[in-house]
Amino acid sequence: AKVVESQARVHFVDLAGSERIKKTAYSGPTQIARVKEGININQSLTTLGRVISSLTTKSMTLPPFRDSKLTMMLKDALMGNSRTKFLACV
Repeated sequence: AKVVESQARVHFVDLAGSERIKKTAYSGPTQIARVKEGININQSLTTLGRVISSLTTKSMTLPPFRDSKLTMMLKDALMGNSRTKFLACV
């Protein structure tokens, strides 16, 4: 009998904090922290889009995984012989 071994990983990523700055009730240092958090989240999402775009084209360039912590964490899920599902709650 042939033995098939498989491995599964689950990544949960919470991208809370990307709401519009004008709609938040924060001011002062808290607002500055929220703005920086929103900027980092948007940069990670942009990088994720660039990585996915690079992986779906036939180009020989390497995907920019190192450009964000999010894409570094999801590198194993996006590369090689893997099946990846995304769930977005907006």
